[in-house]
Amino acid sequence: MAGTQRIFISDIHLSSQERYNAADKMKRARFAPQKHQARLVNFLNKSVLEKENEVKDLILVGDIFDDWVCPPDEAPPTFKEIFESNPEIMEALRAIASSRINLYYLPGNHDYRLKKAAIQSEIPGVIFQKAYDDSQLKLHAEHGNNHVLFNKSYSKIAGGLPIGYFITRLVEHMGGYVSRFHDLISYSDDVIKLVAGKSDFFSLMIKALADRAHVKEIVMNSRGRKLSIKEIKKMYLPLAEKHPPGEALTKLAFEGELENVGDRLCKKKGYKIVIFGHTHKAKIDKDSFLVADRIYANTGCWSQKKAHCVTVDLTEKGKARVKLCKVLNTGRPVLIEKEKIKL
Repeated sequence: MAGTQRIFISDIHLSSQERYNAADKMKRARFAPQKHQARLVNFLNKSVLEKENEVKDLILVGDIFDDWVCPPDEAPPTFKEIFESNPEIMEALRAIASSRINLYYLPGNHDYRLKKAAIQSEIPGVIFQKAYDDSQLKLHAEHGNNHVLFNKSYSKIAGGLPIGYFITRLVEHMGGYVSRFHDLISYSDDVIKLVAGKSDFFSLMIKALADRAHVKEIVMNSRGRKLSIKEIKKMYLPLAEKHPPGEALTKLAFEGELENVGDRLCKKKGYKIVIFGHTHKAKIDKDSFLVADRIYANTGCWSQKKAHCVTVDLTEKGKARVKLCKVLNTGRPVLIEKEKIKL
């Protein structure tokens, strides 16, 4: 049906020219313009903008811009620098926002500090909100980080900045990033104390990463503001009180999976479709066993070899059709899998 399609993409991780061109390859941004830009621009122009008679909404599901991926001894990029470093992509987004297509921006954790006024100034017409809900489709979409312990924002802890920010800054200095349970736990020499509940898990992780990276402080901005590792550990003491070591370890073990969160949201809110980003694992899954019929989909990411999108539209019979597609370098989506659900 014309004019009903919703398109979801996430985790592009756009950065600044300085990060793109860092001399040390291990300290560069996750998004590499020479590898990833043409695919994204082609997709936005050819598969979204040129299809404005078919597309109702384009939903950017967080981590589109990234001010987290930066070594601790350098100032992270500002969003203004990121905007200015990606002119073709920004122009494509502006064109979409000024068309008949609704452009939504749902912030994630790597763009946690992006302000509504800043993005609306750069992309007039963009709709900035925490989540996307469509009552007609019984659909809910958000980045997903607030269901994950290390990337959840607590308003009364560290001013809302997730502890994952500092973990990312420290790990990037070593040329990699934490993606699994054993990645993070392996950095600590005090695992026995942790398992025995005799150590503050969050302080332990910050200390272990800082020691491994030989870092004593982290540069917070270009004005020279720095935070010592001691200050950072202190900031997250309330987090340790909220989540004892055993609970923190259990949650860390399941950080990369969000299907169960989708199940809980469907049970609690009556959704039929839940869409997240965050994990970088593109997926579509229909479940009729633990909950009433529901579809969970993940949008994957755009800063790796493969890029994906999720589309949702209505069929003539009043069903929702959810598709997971791989996006070619030409910008054309190629169907991987699809599911239908009765609304």
